[in-house]
Amino acid sequence: MEKYQKPHRLEEVLALIQLLARHKNTYRSERGVEADLKRKPQSAASWLALVREHPEFFRYDPSLGKKYNISLLMRHQKKQSTTDEGSILSVEEAKMVLDTAILIHAKHKTAPAAPEIAAPEAHTKVKNDVFLHWMEEIAHSRINKVLQEIHQYVYDQNVAADMTSATLLRARWNELKAQERRGILSADEQELRSNKIVNGLIELIQRLRS
Repeated sequence: MEKYQKPHRLEEVLALIQLLARHKNTYRSERGVEADLKRKPQSAASWLALVREHPEFFRYDPSLGKKYNISLLMRHQKKQSTTDEGSILSVEEAKMVLDTAILIHAKHKTAPAAPEIAAPEAHTKVKNDVFLHWMEEIAHSRINKVLQEIHQYVYDQNVAADMTSATLLRARWNELKAQERRGILSADEQELRSNKIVNGLIELIQRLRS
């Protein structure tokens, strides 16, 4: 059975995302996850088995042994690119991951049943006209529009690393705009954070083109 069509799968993916997104520790053990969720999963033999079936959201590092080998992929990437202790996802970032999981589940649930195959290891190279379109939109400061289009593109391509990068960038942009509306950032802070997001977006576009 296709993994997203398993009974209880969506609710358990969402529960694990919520736990790993907001827990004080970025990296968790399976025993710790089971203790916090107070049960074993119904849609997989174990929480580790569920993690390994969903590399689009979760990261498993066998080199760490049985301790601290499970993490949320988006949070792991955030930790690699920030000095913030723990790299706990913001409410906006966590919501973006949860929404993405729901969208993917809906897509697979309505699709005709098919033999399960491995996710593609690489994306389809972005065409030059699409690349130029995105760069032109960025030049005209239509960042949110580009983020939405790229998020849809990597969602259709179903490549875990690109999907996580796009989701993280979009969540950070939405969070920045919300903070700007509340007037809690100085002009310099707004510009600095905006530039970091745009630079990350350009790097992602260049990676999609290569």
